[in-house]
Amino acid sequence: MVINEELYNFLKIDGVVTPIFKGLPKIHKSLNDPPLRPIVSGRKWVTENASIWLETTLRPFVDSMDNILTDTGSFLKALGEVERAPPEDLYLMVTLDVQSLFTVINNEYGVTAISQLLKANDVNDHKIGLFKTMLSLVLENNAFLGPQQLYRQAQGVAKCTPCANTASDSKDEPLANLRPRHHELIRTPCGPVKSWSELTTPLKVYYSLAILSLLVLLSVTIWILSKQNENDKNSEEDFAFSLIQLIGIVFCIYYVTRGILQESQQELVVFGLSVLLLMIRSVVNFAVVPSKDRTVIMVVRFTCVMVFGCFHLICASVILFKRQNMMAFRVGGALESLQRQYYMLNLCFSMLTFDLQAQLCLCVLMLVESGTSHVHSIILGVGILWSCLTAAVGIISVIKEVKALVWLFVLQNLPELAYLVYLLYYTAKSWAENGYHVMEAAAITGSIISLVIKSVLFWSIVQVYRSFGQGLRERMFSSYGTIAT
Repeated sequence: MVINEELYNFLKIDGVVTPIFKGLPKIHKSLNDPPLRPIVSGRKWVTENASIWLETTLRPFVDSMDNILTDTGSFLKALGEVERAPPEDLYLMVTLDVQSLFTVINNEYGVTAISQLLKANDVNDHKIGLFKTMLSLVLENNAFLGPQQLYRQAQGVAKCTPCANTASDSKDEPLANLRPRHHELIRTPCGPVKSWSELTTPLKVYYSLAILSLLVLLSVTIWILSKQNENDKNSEEDFAFSLIQLIGIVFCIYYVTRGILQESQQELVVFGLSVLLLMIRSVVNFAVVPSKDRTVIMVVRFTCVMVFGCFHLICASVILFKRQNMMAFRVGGALESLQRQYYMLNLCFSMLTFDLQAQLCLCVLMLVESGTSHVHSIILGVGILWSCLTAAVGIISVIKEVKALVWLFVLQNLPELAYLVYLLYYTAKSWAENGYHVMEAAAITGSIISLVIKSVLFWSIVQVYRSFGQGLRERMFSSYGTIAT
């Protein structure tokens, strides 16, 4: 590479001085044993003038980039443009502090980035070659005298060298040797979820064991249903419990999947409640049967439910209290209002599915009761379809932020509430006339639980309704605005 005499005389250093590594005590962190802020003065080192020339020559190209703020005035000008932006445009102001910015920059990538910047500004190949040579000279020959020996910086640019800012500012893309803190979220109809590769090893192990145990319990339940005698009146309660357990297992698979992949604490709480209710129902069903009437099938089912139930309750509790939840920040950004809206949306979503599970279990419980009339059975059959339709309308209304569907969802719940009140009256009256029965007790308990779930559901959907149109939907279902890295 040929340079003229004027540049040669400027680059030449007379009386080279080796830089010395020093440290400035950070007394604001500790007075007794303060950490040191490393300082290396590169004055009179062989690369000093080369670095000055690079900074002076390359700075105009770097300042012309759209992502560079040259001074306070340019920053205030950018803020003015944001203030005049249309109301539908969302802006989020974020400050970032990159640890060891200058020393993590990959030298080869830095030289390539500056070469591309020069080519985009129509600089000829001869000058680009000169810049690349000078950059390599400066980046690869930063040395300093440390304790008892001489060191050479192997990676990055020296912070105090004049071209340091230019070398770091010229990166218009993520650095090749930096990895994002999070992977890109996967878009689904129910909101963004994390990829499998992003889960930690303990979470992967637990999720795999959870799905496997639930599938085993599902297989046992189906096998028990196939072995039960439909003509045996004594197996009525056991048959109802098996169907309710089947429904509960299917919903638990959904709860644990969404709770892990979406970091939904509300879903994990609902999952734990479902498991706990299933265990309580199993204990009651097992306890009311005399020892001599307990079959091998009942013992196997009871053992599986209790063992797997305890396992899931313990693991879900550990995840809830020990796991750091970052999904609200990644979806809603740094705005606390959007994070609260995301939490409330998850609660509403969880209550919608939990309410559907409760309605289905209650319908099954009443359908298998021997005293149910033909008309009542038809009403319950229609009620199952009605519950599924109501849940679908509720889910679509909160995801799509359609206020008309929210009102439709509320109206659809009025017949369900009326039936729950009627069911409580009818069951209590039957209990008073015919004495204590397990099915009647289960129906009353299920009705009360359904009323509690609907109360929480209505409260959460009102909160979500008030937050419609504030930008959460756009962040959840588009790549715009989400914090992925």
